[in-house]
Amino acid sequence: MLRTFLIAMGTVVVGCSSGNGSNDAGSNDGGGSDGTADSAPTDSATDAPSEGGSCGSAVGSASVTGTLLGNTLAAKDAVSNPGNGTPFVVITDFSGVCAMGLNNLKKSSSGLLFDFLTTSTISVGTVNVGADLDVQYATYDATCNSPAGESSTGGSVNITKADACTIEGTFDVTLNSDHVTGSFKAPNCASSSDAGQSCL
Repeated sequence: MLRTFLIAMGTVVVGCSSGNGSNDAGSNDGGGSDGTADSAPTDSATDAPSEGGSCGSAVGSASVTGTLLGNTLAAKDAVSNPGNGTPFVVITDFSGVCAMGLNNLKKSSSGLLFDFLTTSTISVGTVNVGADLDVQYATYDATCNSPAGESSTGGSVNITKADACTIEGTFDVTLNSDHVTGSFKAPNCASSSDAGQSCL
């Protein structure tokens, strides 16, 4: 479901949110038949750097090599969220993801979401696309609608560091005919409220 992206992005979303995974690969998903990404996360987590937790104010970073739906994702931020459901990592083409708030969407943006489907905690090691991992890409237009998105068809993520403050790793994934590789350093991000949704 692109976690509303991600917070809106996201989700893919992109944002600091955590969904319950129930909408993944649904009709509004990047992998659905309509080719669009979902919106709006439903859960929240705690102890995010942006909320003044013990982790400090870490800044996320990422790199993405390859194209997605003909676009290059110029990564400017990355966040992780342990979630109250399944945890995720999201890479966005805009900065300040955590500060936006859980349910807000970012105009004219895009993001790449790594949704860990069968665990409550991200651990060091390799996770393969399939039952354990879904990777989704979504774009948002000037009114925060998602005209395009896609879901992973193969590949994996290698988590090299996982603690309460930051998730780090590399990835090599295929989304339909697109192939992207890269890395991320994603601080833990959580928002304090699930209320409302704005297009920022």
